[in-house]
Amino acid sequence: MMRGGVDRRIRWGFETRVDVVVKAAFDCAVRAGAVYVNFGLKSGSDLVLKKNRKNFTTRDILRAISVVRESGMRLIHGGFILGLPYETHRTVRENLNFMASLDLDMMPVNIVDIYPGAELFEMVERGRVG
Repeated sequence: MMRGGVDRRIRWGFETRVDVVVKAAFDCAVRAGAVYVNFGLKSGSDLVLKKNRKNFTTRDILRAISVVRESGMRLIHGGFILGLPYETHRTVRENLNFMASLDLDMMPVNIVDIYPGAELFEMVERGRVG
């Protein structure tokens, strides 16, 4: 993109996971014209993240946001989902408190969707959701 001068003509963004953030890659992306990144953060509860087999923790989320801010990325988005399996009143409160503590520019929050054929659908069918 930089060799062809595209970085001077367009601004772009991308999605990635917090467990694969490498500062050098973000530094390069910013130099190439990237202005935003979106993370699927899912939850601010380590218990919920673990039980839903996400391969990252809230500590990884904080580290990733810090690294990305240091790279000069202008906008950081992080999406959360309420209603994931194994959520309790306590983990929902943890999630909301964690969300409020983050330095994000946009934070979409969605209610979990259950689609036929997905693992969560099967859990609901068997009566095993948490």
